[in-house]
Amino acid sequence: MTRFAKVRWVAFALPLLLSCAENDQKLRVVSLAETGKGFGSGCVAGNTAIGLSRGILDLAAVDDFTGQVPVEYRVFVQVENGFVPPGAGELGTLTPSPGVADHTVVITDVVTELNVGLQTSAAGSLKTVAGLGGADLKFRTPIFARIDGGGTSVLAGVGVPESAVIKLARVRDAILPQPSSQVVISARLRVFGKKDGVSDVESSFVDLPISLCNGCLYKNISSCDNVTDADATKTGSACSPIQDYPLRCCKQAGMATLVCPAVKTTPTGAAGAGG
Repeated sequence: MTRFAKVRWVAFALPLLLSCAENDQKLRVVSLAETGKGFGSGCVAGNTAIGLSRGILDLAAVDDFTGQVPVEYRVFVQVENGFVPPGAGELGTLTPSPGVADHTVVITDVVTELNVGLQTSAAGSLKTVAGLGGADLKFRTPIFARIDGGGTSVLAGVGVPESAVIKLARVRDAILPQPSSQVVISARLRVFGKKDGVSDVESSFVDLPISLCNGCLYKNISSCDNVTDADATKTGSACSPIQDYPLRCCKQAGMATLVCPAVKTTPTGAAGAGG
């Protein structure tokens, strides 16, 4: 049971200077990883062996969490540094000669480009109706991660920034008028860094389709007295209350804050009763 605390990742508009980085596909995004489960348990990657091929973002959850926790779609990027160090053995043992660069890459940014330009909804062009532009559509998540030559790492990034999510949520009833309505957008992710402390490098990219819905994952049950056993199993994503996994929240009597995930109220006197 968690009452949410304020934690924030920050995404910035993408500076143009990233366009000159080296890119020969040796630094590769090999897959995207799902988040762990259990909202409030700490944002971690889930099973990295299972690649995330599609995401879901529930705009109905946004109002209850705005200003409490970041309302952004989060994703983990699995990156491979294919710059193999000189002298690496058959089993990958690193034995570079003295003074020879070991091809370590320090990752500085996860960069995302959101593609909504051609997407239409029941209300028309998604970009126009929601008023999306600038840093809503192209942004970066600053990060620091060291990947040795020949190694891999799983890095945290943002697939849809909070600014875009809030704008989309404001028009959710217009763009998603039916419970079954969905609109698919696409997030293109890549990483940037510096090799051997000298050369700017950028990775290959990977595209993630994300389905927008209006109430397909999240429900505020109101009173915790009404939580069922089935509701209590819907614990959401560990990283964000608006994405990928069903989440139920409720309020305890006399309290204004949401309890997320929802916990079934134990009737007064039930514990220890007997005899």
